Amino acid sequence: STDAEFEADLASHLNVEAFATYLAVNNLLVNADSLADMGNNFYLFYNRSTARMDLLYWDGNESLGKLARGASAAQYDLYYQTLSGMGSRVKNNVLKQRFLASPTFSKLYEEKLRLVYQKAFASGWLEQQVQSYASLVTAANPQRNLVALPAYKQAVQKVLSFIQPRAAYVASSGLLQK
Repeated sequence: STDAEFEADLASHLNVEAFATYLAVNNLLVNADSLADMGNNFYLFYNRSTARMDLLYWDGNESLGKLARGASAAQYDLYYQTLSGMGSRVKNNVLKQRFLASPTFSKLYEEKLRLVYQKAFASGWLEQQVQSYASLVTAANPQRNLVALPAYKQAVQKVLSFIQPRAAYVASSGLLQK
């Protein structure tokens, strides 16, 4: 399709609001192991009630910069243009490329980036969730022997040490001033 046809018709085939949110969440969490970067770990679901496809988030265990290599994970490009996770297929996902190249959908994506950033990063929610779950695991560990506690605490600290630099990078990108 032409760019104009793509922009005019995509919303009749794909839940573009949810797709933009999916891209924003994966980007902000630097989940390189997703459609957003490597091109995998997602499901497409045909929603009969809307007669459109929905993209379902799946397998987010590589989030929070776990797979990003080379440049700092916290500085992962907001538009998926300059960084990738593991020799990824970042340039080969036609839907994502065309979606982000479209002025209409790019604007929607940026709105979702700002929204997710505010809800997850700026509010402190993400850091609170990490600490809350870490406390649950740590409290249950003596009875259940779930994890090697020193390694677990180190992994939690690594996640927490990712959150602030990522938030600072996004804040410095100019995106929030648009």
